[in-house]
Amino acid sequence: MVTLGGVGVAGSVLVLDLAHWARTGRRLDILALLVSGLLLGTLAAMCGGGLLAWATARLAGPTNVVGGWVLGAGADQTLTAPPEAGMAVGGGVATTLLLALTCVVGRCCCAELRLHLVIGAGCGALLGLTAGMHAVAVRTLIPAVNTLGVHILNALY
Repeated sequence: MVTLGGVGVAGSVLVLDLAHWARTGRRLDILALLVSGLLLGTLAAMCGGGLLAWATARLAGPTNVVGGWVLGAGADQTLTAPPEAGMAVGGGVATTLLLALTCVVGRCCCAELRLHLVIGAGCGALLGLTAGMHAVAVRTLIPAVNTLGVHILNALY
């Protein structure tokens, strides 16, 4: 569960990172890694169980506390939990393979680019727990990832 403070922290970190990107020459490699991290974090938040869902839930706890400190009164209001995303087994396989591919790409990057990737993944995981981002992801990301996962599983069998 994420609170208003957690959403505020995730949103402000994302906006500050985008402002840094705009101020430092608008390099496309930074934006590509930020967006890929954001999408991967959102997919991790859509997982119904397993290690990715556990990591997303554990990330929300400290962020909620920091958001409560920063925003003050009223920041500890818990947002309603979105319903299940409908990610199939193939979608989980595709998400895991995308995570592995992103980790390999992240290892090949310098520390600055890796930081933007991690910021995107963290913000995507936290914002993916909100109802609005969840609804957008269910309509767009989940069908695409489920289809990709079906193709991966068919190629393996």
